[in-house]
Amino acid sequence: MSSVSCDHTDKITQNLGNYELIVQFHIICEDINNDSIEHNWKLRKRKAKRVHCKQCKSTDKIHACLYCPYFGCFFNESKNELAYEHGHIEKHARESHHSISVNMDHGVLFCFICNDYIYDDRCQDIMDNIQEFAKSSLIKRNFVPKTKEVELLKAVGVLKIPDNSYFGLRGVFNYGNTCYANVIVQVLVHTPYLRDYFFADQHKCFLKFCLTCETSALFQEFYSGKTIPLNPVNFYLAAQKYFTPLIGIDPEDTSEFFESIIEGLHESMESSRTSNLCNCTVHKLFHGISQHTFFCPNCASIVEIDADTHNAQTFTQIHLDATLDDPLHPDGISVNLLTCLNMYQSRDVPQLKCPKCSESVNEQVKIKKLPLIIRMNLTYGHEKKKHVLFPEFIDMSSCMLSEVGDYKYCLYAVIVHKTAGHYYCYIKQHTSGPNQRRWFKCNDEYVSKSSFKEVCEDEASILMYYKKNSDFVNELDTRGFTV
Repeated sequence: MSSVSCDHTDKITQNLGNYELIVQFHIICEDINNDSIEHNWKLRKRKAKRVHCKQCKSTDKIHACLYCPYFGCFFNESKNELAYEHGHIEKHARESHHSISVNMDHGVLFCFICNDYIYDDRCQDIMDNIQEFAKSSLIKRNFVPKTKEVELLKAVGVLKIPDNSYFGLRGVFNYGNTCYANVIVQVLVHTPYLRDYFFADQHKCFLKFCLTCETSALFQEFYSGKTIPLNPVNFYLAAQKYFTPLIGIDPEDTSEFFESIIEGLHESMESSRTSNLCNCTVHKLFHGISQHTFFCPNCASIVEIDADTHNAQTFTQIHLDATLDDPLHPDGISVNLLTCLNMYQSRDVPQLKCPKCSESVNEQVKIKKLPLIIRMNLTYGHEKKKHVLFPEFIDMSSCMLSEVGDYKYCLYAVIVHKTAGHYYCYIKQHTSGPNQRRWFKCNDEYVSKSSFKEVCEDEASILMYYKKNSDFVNELDTRGFTV
């Protein structure tokens, strides 16, 4: 998206009233002059009838003309489903010289002369004001389902995803340099416990512009049944508050972006704000606790580095050295993930010396508490990458301070970072059938079927594991929701 207004802002000025009507009655569907439920329900019914392409009747990726009451599709997929090109809204723009349209998903302006999305402060103010009114209006309402609605909900039962379904799979558009962020979007929406949280409608918003709300919207979009690539612009706008580099301008590190997302979710979740011990969803899912002890292998004495040496330290990822020499693979080409984990627990610290015998000190790392989601970050250095051999199922008991308990984890996502700088990922689709191990490769807007063999043969940079057995879902306040 262009970060500055284009040369055609005078045309926007002449049609600000039209923009407000489009946002109010066709995007937000909230009349600022009438907040009755019946009236705004009629607006939504009218949107369902009118917001489709006038030519091909498509309801995907619809744009509205800023000048006249015309709705048209932005992409035309009729000839080739893999070829995305401007559809009937562009044809209307060329023929009528109406060069600016409004994206009906989120209200962003698109200029066909610039061939790019454009930004206008006045339009953003209009959108913010109507959204704020809609939120305050919803807070005042007490929703009571009608008898017919209750009967329909009871009749639906539990929705199960069969093995042969592609439900929940969707590509993500790349804005030039957003591949590092796109893989995190894919990982988030396929994180089992995070999916359960949002599907159970747990979030209670208290912010004007909320990252958790936009993450919830991601889940709704991915599991809406649509298959065309997603445009997560609102999610990225919300994430920008927590991520210093401008998203989409330069290539960035996907781990740093993930850290920013975790921070943003923690700050914007109601449970994080009100809990004194912060035993919130984000901490349960992503935060672990480790204990680091420094000792001298020569004289067997504990070395006090500082006052916090033995204190618990929180972590959101486990950094593993993938340049190690693995005795199980003397060819020097491969290294086993378990070898990396063993070295993570005990490693030399040559810069530190024992005060008693002046020998090098070792650092021992044990984990006191594992999060439900483990993120293992493989570091390779500048030399040629070794191939890391990783399992689909792993038992983390050997890394624990106490080995009593169930520490079995299952791989569900793998992020790959190519030497040229491009990111893509593999995700495991969670179905309700016997075949629950279907893997897919997500490379920006393209999603293709894969296999665990192909996943293992690629150059993994980040491994994502989730705990197989957990009481997390049972602890959710589901109010009748069934996972």
